[in-house]
Formats: sequence, C-alpha cells, structure tokens
Amino acid sequence: MADVIKDNPYGGSVAENVIYEITKGVGFQWGPYVNTLINVDGKAFTLPSASHAANPLVKNIPNPVASDYDGGPEVSFGGRTLSVVELMYKNTIKTEQWLNYFPAFQPTGNSIDLKANPKVQKAFVNLAMDSIKAQVNTLHSEGEKGAVGDKAHLDFYDGFSTLIHADAKAKLVGTPEALTSDNILKKFDELKHSIPARLRHDSNLVSFCSIKAFDLYSEARAKTQSYVATPDLKPTTTLVQSFGTGIKIVPMHGLADDFVFATIASTKPSSNLTQGVWMENDINNFKIFKLNEGEQHYRALMRLSMGVQYKAGEDIVYLNSEAK
Repeated sequence: MADVIKDNPYGGSVAENVIYEITKGVGFQWGPYVNTLINVDGKAFTLPSASHAANPLVKNIPNPVASDYDGGPEVSFGGRTLSVVELMYKNTIKTEQWLNYFPAFQPTGNSIDLKANPKVQKAFVNLAMDSIKAQVNTLHSEGEKGAVGDKAHLDFYDGFSTLIHADAKAKLVGTPEALTSDNILKKFDELKHSIPARLRHDSNLVSFCSIKAFDLYSEARAKTQSYVATPDLKPTTTLVQSFGTGIKIVPMHGLADDFVFATIASTKPSSNLTQGVWMENDINNFKIFKLNEGEQHYRALMRLSMGVQYKAGEDIVYLNSEAK
C-alpha cells in the first residue's frame, strides 16, 4: 500500500526566496556568472544568437542597389535550447532530534510547532537550501558526470562541461592532457590565445576551472614572483593580457580537474551562460509532513525545475584531458 500524507503541519510557497538565492549566488557559485530566466517551465526555450560573417561597415553608398549587397556580410542566426529538469528535494527530520536541537536553530522562538511559529518554517527552508547548494553547483558544472549523491535519479541533467564537450562549435584548445604543475602556465596561455579577438576586450570575459587547476595556476605564478595572490587569500585570480585587460579566473565547484573553459559570463542578458529556474507558485513548493499515522519523524519535500545552457559554442574555448 502506498504511503499517504497523514499530517501536513506546513505547506507553503517558497519560490521567491529560493529563486532569489539561486539568482544572486547566495551559496550558489554560478549565480554571479549566468543570466537567470526565472519562469522557464517544462517547455523548451531557445536562446537566440546572431553573428556577422564579415565587417558590415563600408564607405557610404548614396543610392544602394541590390548588387551593392552581393558578396557582402550576412547575419547568421542560431541558438541553443534551454530545458529545465524537474527536481525534488527530499529529507527526513527526526522528531526527537528536532526537539533537542530546536533552541540552537531558533533561540527566539516560543513554539516548536511548525504551524504556529513562522520562524520554525523559515528554519526548515534554510536547512533545505543549505543542503542543496553544493549539489546544484556540481549539477551546473558537470551534470550527470558529477558526484551528486543519488546519481541514478539525476543522470538526465547536463551541466556546462557536458554540453561544451559535446558541441562541435566549442573549440578544444591544444592537445588533450592532464593539467600539472609543469604545464599549467603553458596551457592557460594557450587558452588565452585561442579566445576570439572580438571577445578579448570584454570586461565580462571569464575563465572557469576546477579547484585543482586554480591552485596549480596560482602556485605556479607565485613561484615566478607574479602578482597573483594565493588561493586562500583571493577566490579569483587574473590571466593577464598584453593590453592590460585581465581575464578573470574563477574556481568552480564540480568542474573536472582538467576542464577549463572561457567565455562571456555575467548576470546580464549579454552573458553567454544562462540558467533557467522555475517553481510553481502554489503551496506544493515546500512541504513538511508525516507519511503515516504514528510516525516519529517528519518528511521534507521541495519541488523545483532547473537547467543550464549557453547561447553560442563558437564563443567558448576550453581545455580538457579528453579528446572530442
């Protein structure tokens, strides 16, 4: 016989708080580097992109005719599909432990009852959000290849590195090989020189890498008496360019050790990276309940949909230890 909800002490919408934290990067590392679309439902959504094959500016032609356009530049349209994946947060809260630790979580609360004390409701939502942050970072980074716990239920989620590696338009730089202390500076320089010239002056040009790659790069630069700070003092460092505009290097949780990619990344619509988030605005967003009468613990459930995508593979260059 299937379990049914016998006691539902709290059910409410937390969509606004959840989406705010994901969008603003409150513990969600990708937040400051992706344009967020917040009402993307289960339908596929196209992220459009456009490019020019040549230089469109020419000397003025007072009365242009059709032949003046022959052989000239054309606008090429493209785009990639953003799809969100339905996800469910599930956890168990043992009643006895909750009673014992209640003061630690809510020292100013007057009641442990989930219905009577709004602060208790907020505490449970905060616990849920804190528990999924590292997992969401990994899903965005690698998706199904990441160490995301119960992987069998998430093997349909594609992260940025999975999408990039499968895209023929994204450029794999140099010979695929593992990153080491001996080759890290050379590999990052190869990456820099492979970035399309039209992107090099953009202040939102960012290179994302694993914690391992970031440490290797920072330590190698430090040995050459570079200006780069050590990783524990500075969460990001800079890949210097000859014309003075640095390319920010950001270590990202969940990226494979030898995977590094560079592209335009910000919260603005011009960002090449996008995340879609959706939660139904009803009482089914977050629930705390008991499945059976007499059960001595509560179950927590939250439903949301998420997904990531980028607009243009030709605006991405990357390093990897695996060939395409």
